[in-house]
Amino acid sequence: MILLLLLVCATAFADDVKLTKSIETDIRTLAAPNMEGRGLGTKGIGLAASYIEGRLRTLGLQPAFGKSYRQPFPVKVGVSLGTGNKLEGVDPSAWLPLGFSSAGAFSGPLVFVGYGIDATSIGYNDFDGVDLKGKVALMLRYEPQEKDDNSKFDGRKPSRWSAMRYKVLKARERGAIAVVFVTGPIQDEGKDKIPRLMNDGPESPAGIPVIQVQTSVAQSWLKDSGIDLAQFQKDVDLDLKPRSKVIGKVISGVADITPQFDNGENLVGVLPGRGALKEQIVVLGAHYDHLGYGGEGSMKPNVRAIHPGADDNASGDAGVMNAAELLRDSLANVKNRRTIYFALFSGEERGLAGSGYFANHPPVPMDHIVAMVNLDMIGALREDKVTAFGTDSAAEWKALVDAAGAGSNLKITETGDGYGPSDQTSFYAAHVPVLHFFTGAHERYHTPEDIADPINFAGEARIVRVIAAVIAPL
Repeated sequence: MILLLLLVCATAFADDVKLTKSIETDIRTLAAPNMEGRGLGTKGIGLAASYIEGRLRTLGLQPAFGKSYRQPFPVKVGVSLGTGNKLEGVDPSAWLPLGFSSAGAFSGPLVFVGYGIDATSIGYNDFDGVDLKGKVALMLRYEPQEKDDNSKFDGRKPSRWSAMRYKVLKARERGAIAVVFVTGPIQDEGKDKIPRLMNDGPESPAGIPVIQVQTSVAQSWLKDSGIDLAQFQKDVDLDLKPRSKVIGKVISGVADITPQFDNGENLVGVLPGRGALKEQIVVLGAHYDHLGYGGEGSMKPNVRAIHPGADDNASGDAGVMNAAELLRDSLANVKNRRTIYFALFSGEERGLAGSGYFANHPPVPMDHIVAMVNLDMIGALREDKVTAFGTDSAAEWKALVDAAGAGSNLKITETGDGYGPSDQTSFYAAHVPVLHFFTGAHERYHTPEDIADPINFAGEARIVRVIAAVIAPL
């Protein structure tokens, strides 16, 4: 009996050593100098994609896109102004198209729609009773009660309802032909500024012209209708009652803006399901792109150097690929199981580009995807602490995570809905329950110092076993 116990312990130890070494190999390979920080447009990100494809093939996973593991997609990486921009009656220095605007002319009556928020679930909707068909929507940036810890809009933190693209979508759905943003006096603080032109992320243009005007311009438009923006903000903060109003003034202009695109590729391998559950799909994902040589997004933006991204997010990539091997073996004889997609996304650092594209162009109907687990920065385990975000997105998550973590000696914090600055958000927005495993921020994040040496490879191996245990019974 003692010999048998020793043999079992030795086998388990050998398995852990093997898993740890495999994780280390993946991370060191993806964070190596020749990968050039896996930045979009570099030769290195192509090398990373080839390495990942080779791993998926070696694991025996099936390609998700016909005969290919790859899903190419465009990533919007920049915008530039043309020469035809104009807004009738407004000085060129007092307004600007926004980075996600579509190009085109517009002309229509102005409707002031407050903050442009449709938050019906918490009893607030600026669009109630307002007809926007053929109109230009004027709306404030941000959201009410920003300085109130007890605000229904997630306290002092910006809620999802404050997102400008979300506001434009809601206005466009109601027939608006253009959107004009303005910074309210509370936030503008008398500076009367407009933002500089910048790329807002990877998504396609908004579908209608979107511009921003100086606070003073919007105030002049609203004055004749008896609306003072400063007082409006104070009143809404007090009672959260929308005060939208048709202004009637006709606004005419042209947004002349051109987006620039780069190429990205997602890589996805499939472990087919069996039996009654095989048509249901679980996605285990991580992003493999990073910041390349730095610049925008870097914590050291003035330093041009390779940002290796060992923890962010070679650690997540290694997690996905090694969990794939564990699940392939542990589910080999299970006759009734869901299909698992092992997805490595590109363009995450450009605003969830790859996962967003996958969610909008899935290889199967989106309603077949029943859960998504995201791994982003799982290589810096300290004091055995790991966070599982998104456990509020499905009633079953907490019990599954508790069961999977039992015996691991990991201290797993379970918290939050599915929104966050990583790829799970693309799926949660499509009404898919999600999790995001994360070992916490550190001083190496988004710097050239995020190299492989500080990674806790053995700690990540423990986390990967828990993740596999979460997914296996799904």
